[in-house]
Amino acid sequence: MKRQIFTIIAALLLFAQCADCFAGTNGQVQLTADQMQLVKQNNSFAFNLFRQARDGNTVLSPLSITYALGMVNNGAAGETQREINDVLGFGNAGAAGINQFCLDMRLLTESLDPETKVMIANNIYVNSGFVLQSDFVSKAKTYYDATPETRDFNPCICNLL
Repeated sequence: MKRQIFTIIAALLLFAQCADCFAGTNGQVQLTADQMQLVKQNNSFAFNLFRQARDGNTVLSPLSITYALGMVNNGAAGETQREINDVLGFGNAGAAGINQFCLDMRLLTESLDPETKVMIANNIYVNSGFVLQSDFVSKAKTYYDATPETRDFNPCICNLL
């Protein structure tokens, strides 16, 4: 277990050390100054998360949490949206900035090495009775490769007896 956590932290440190590009076997992908700033801020989120969550037996993915909160952020507004931005370390980037960051990171990592495939499973499920706005669903599909769905989370009590 400690080896897995060390591997995750080592990968994050390598990601954090990147000054202006990702090096791949087929060349390099250049990041803009804005992308690098978001990477640095998100790395800070990741390290803070690891510090808060360390208990010896925890395995978690800061990137998955970034993606999940990024998707939820598209349905948030006001103070909730500001808090999500602050927790992720993106400050004033807003939902649009987080969406673009997540899309860029997904697409850029896929282009680094044709022998390596990055697959991230994301989705949002909401209880039936709630209607998902088309703009929310569209952003989830476009930026996160997710298809939000409604599901019935309220089983009939008669089935439990």
